[in-house]
Amino acid sequence: MRQMAGRMLGLVGLLWLGMLASAAQAAWHDPAWTFRRSLQLTLSAERVNGDELARCTFLSNSKHKADGSDFRVVTAGGRVTRSRVVSVGAGDEIELVFDTVKGIRDYYVYFANGKPPAVEDAVGKGGLLMEMRQWNGQPVEKIADLPAAFEASKTVLGKTMLQRIYQGVNPFGMQERTVSKLSGSLFAPIDGEYVFAVAADDRGALYLDDKPVVFARYGAGDSRFQDRVYLKRGWHALVFYHVNISGDGPFGVFWRRPDMEKLEIVGRESFGLLGAAQAGPLEQVNRPLTADMSSEYKGEAFYAGNYSHRVALALRTTFAQSDRVQWHWEFGDGQSADGKELEHVFLTSGLREISVTAKAGQLSDTQTFRISVDRDWSRVDRPPTDELGIHSRMVSTYDVSRMATGDLPWAVLLNLRAGNMEAVEVVAMRLAGLTQHPSRAVAIKALEELQQDWLKRGRLTHMVDVWRAVPADSDLQPWAGCELAEVLCWWQGDVAGALKAIEPLAKGDDRARRVYGQMLVLNRRVEEGRKVLDALPSPVSLAKQAAVGGAMARTTEFYITEGRWEDGEEAWEKWQSQFPVSFLEGHSMLLRVGLMELRKSKAAAMVAEAFANAVPQSPYSPQLLDKASKLLLEADPAKAKSLRELLKQRYPENPLSQDTPLAK
Repeated sequence: MRQMAGRMLGLVGLLWLGMLASAAQAAWHDPAWTFRRSLQLTLSAERVNGDELARCTFLSNSKHKADGSDFRVVTAGGRVTRSRVVSVGAGDEIELVFDTVKGIRDYYVYFANGKPPAVEDAVGKGGLLMEMRQWNGQPVEKIADLPAAFEASKTVLGKTMLQRIYQGVNPFGMQERTVSKLSGSLFAPIDGEYVFAVAADDRGALYLDDKPVVFARYGAGDSRFQDRVYLKRGWHALVFYHVNISGDGPFGVFWRRPDMEKLEIVGRESFGLLGAAQAGPLEQVNRPLTADMSSEYKGEAFYAGNYSHRVALALRTTFAQSDRVQWHWEFGDGQSADGKELEHVFLTSGLREISVTAKAGQLSDTQTFRISVDRDWSRVDRPPTDELGIHSRMVSTYDVSRMATGDLPWAVLLNLRAGNMEAVEVVAMRLAGLTQHPSRAVAIKALEELQQDWLKRGRLTHMVDVWRAVPADSDLQPWAGCELAEVLCWWQGDVAGALKAIEPLAKGDDRARRVYGQMLVLNRRVEEGRKVLDALPSPVSLAKQAAVGGAMARTTEFYITEGRWEDGEEAWEKWQSQFPVSFLEGHSMLLRVGLMELRKSKAAAMVAEAFANAVPQSPYSPQLLDKASKLLLEADPAKAKSLRELLKQRYPENPLSQDTPLAK
């Protein structure tokens, strides 16, 4: 009975909360508008004169019109004020300005109306509207060219509001070949002659009251481009054009007023007051519970040419008792979590659809928000930076089976470079097991780097397992099959396993055919191997093959002398790719064994013996048997002795047969 009574009281409490929430929505401007957010000016009510523009940025939930034509700003008392949507996106981020009303600090922005009534654009004086477009290459050699170039360039890269004509960092990210227009009103405080100066990389043009004033002709980082103009006290229409051809594209406009002794940057107060408005939680008409979220960029981590991003996410609601609400997140990258406040690492940049579900008793609501995950371009000159380990530890808790396929190679690289070896293998196995990869090049990069690290650590069997996980119909084939065969052969000495691995892919590209031919030879199928290798093309003419091939052999020998086995193996691969049939001569095999000796590979003796037995007529086979015998002297004395006997029996006249290292 007590439990039933408790449940009844809880249900009554939730219903009561719902009624309170519904009552709070009684002041809804018009039920034709489905969603709204409260807006509160950062200015106190007594400081709002009604001449200001207010700027706000907030998340919608993809329910608005694509062009933003259904956003309206209304005072808390229900009076519509003039407004203008500056930008829609990236994602669901909205930037909007509106005319303030004297003495009023509280407003609402409504959206999602299928047939919104018309509204006048905001006209208050405050800040400058900046629009950046992709420059189409139209000439910009004189001041009149810049407005024409802007109008002729149609691809819009972004819009925003600035508080002054000064930019060190592009607010729309790394962009080149751009043309921008900044427009607003400039207040001249006294009558008199004003000096204006422009610095711009690469072109800048200042217009006042529709008249050209200053043209910056090239990317000088100072105020050498200047001119004088007489202004009467009051407001003047201002337009500034900027063209950035390459580089960061900074610009600035300076002035010397009649009451000033030197040039100064034109301050933000001269463009009117651009107030800020803070947006409140999302509300839906006639719904007591609406799910909402906020995001804050916390830190970037850079590795392998990629940025991962740590973002703090928090839930918001107007529900009367938010502590009774349960929250669930879907992050748009395959991962999910519960909780009101948390952090999440996104492995790549781009738009993410984050789904947020709120539940309180029988009440439930789900909203989806598209957010742009990217570097914090407002602070890109002093970015918030995280150590790789921070991101790696968070990513290692993810459900790898649900991880977005495009994120997998970056997870491998992140964990690898952070030294988080426990997390690497499971991600690498899933990456290898895919048949299709969003970026084959990035997948290969990740697995190549993983192999380099694991081979140095002696994790040979782990790497073999990864390569064996690659399906035969994967877009990583035949590359992965070649890697598997070469690890088996040159690192484990398993020439039979290497042939078995590459044989199904023998009709792949030139590299696959070359590896197949080499493995045929090492498995004593010499004539078959000869035909395969002989059929491969060589980029070097027949007349130059001896000279070029000899030079490549000497390069490999040099690296052996220097003890640089990694560079030597790279040079050896290049040599064999250009002269594949030279493998049968034995010299290249002798050098490859030498490289394997440098990295202390136990496989060196096995492949040396395999070649010597497969091509006994090679002039280098005695040396290979000799090497194999000496390499096995401590690890397997019986085998070393049998190889020494074989050397004497097969090549009795060779001086190496007279050497008796076993007796020493």
